[in-house]
Amino acid sequence: MDSSPSNVEFQFSQLKLENCMANVGNPENWQLLLGIVADFSIRLDGKTFYEEFDFTVVEFAASAKKWLRKGGDLEFTSMESEFEPLLAFYRRPDGNLMPYSAHASFATDCFVESAALMKVLAQFIELLKKSVQDELGIRIDQVFDLKRPWWRRW
Repeated sequence: MDSSPSNVEFQFSQLKLENCMANVGNPENWQLLLGIVADFSIRLDGKTFYEEFDFTVVEFAASAKKWLRKGGDLEFTSMESEFEPLLAFYRRPDGNLMPYSAHASFATDCFVESAALMKVLAQFIELLKKSVQDELGIRIDQVFDLKRPWWRRW
């Protein structure tokens, strides 16, 4: 029998620019997606479920924003990762979501309520946009409006 839903948090710190962003006056979308990194973690009920240093937070946020518009399973595969998916929240028959990571710190059968995940991800995206603007002086709004991934445009 399922217990109560888990609280989920998405955290980042130590925002920085990767080498592909060095001396770029007007970065292209791919540079914004891959060139802004941070120490990133997903916490479930206060315990670190997933953690990665120099994680492509903008790329993840853009994927999360697309999920917020379309729904279904949230699957994230970074262009820099060999794992597909790297992170996921899979929809259960009851509409709640189960967390998954190829690099999970612990096994879990917990679930996150869909509405709670949507709220937390929306807050994460807004905080990331503000932090990148404040700390790095870069606006990233345009990557959230991409209709298809940049690598499929050519």
